[in-house]
Amino acid sequence: TLSQRAVSWLFYILAQHQPTKLLITLSEKLKQVVLPISDLKNEEYKQHFEGHDVAFCALGTTRKDAGSPENFVKVDYQYVADFADVSKAAGVKDFHVVSSIGANKNSWFLYPRTKGQVSNIPWF
Repeated sequence: TLSQRAVSWLFYILAQHQPTKLLITLSEKLKQVVLPISDLKNEEYKQHFEGHDVAFCALGTTRKDAGSPENFVKVDYQYVADFADVSKAAGVKDFHVVSSIGANKNSWFLYPRTKGQVSNIPWF
C-alpha cells in the first residue's frame, strides 16, 4: 500500500499567512511544515522536501479570495507547478494533485481552464 511504501510523510502548509496548526497527529511519520508559498523555490527550503517519496498537493483558492484572475492563476497553477518542481528536484518519486471535476484546459471559464492546465502538466 501507499503508506507502506512511503519512507516518511510530510504535511506542507503552503501559505501567505500563518495557518492554523495541525490539531490531530495521524502518524508519527506525519510532520507539519509551514513554508511561504511565494518563495517556495528558495534553496533554504529544499531540506524540507528531501527524503520523502510522495507529495500531495491540494492547493487552491477562489477568484474572489485571490482578488484578480492573474492572482487566481498564480495560486492555482504557478504555485502548484512550483511545488511539483521543488518536490521533483528533491527526489520525490510520486506527485499527486487534487484537481476538480470538469477541469478542461480548453474551457472558456477561468476555474476549469486553470485546473485543466494543471492536470495536463507532465509532472514526473
